[in-house]
Amino acid sequence: MRLRLVSVPSPLLRSWLKRLTNKGVNFYTNWKWIGWRDGLEVFDTNEGEKQIKSKTTILAMGGASWSKL
Repeated sequence: MRLRLVSVPSPLLRSWLKRLTNKGVNFYTNWKWIGWRDGLEVFDTNEGEKQIKSKTTILAMGGASWSKL
């Protein structure tokens, strides 16, 4: 599962991120969704193109302020 959260006060956001990480949620930043190929989700990343299969993917924009949290 990939998850992005926006517009949440930082203490609450940090708490959610910790709880979700402890439950096995993976967070990927700076990934650009390209589409699907052969049943896989395709992303352009800083390390090149990545293809993944997941039960759930949540896409969101923003997060520029996350580095300040």
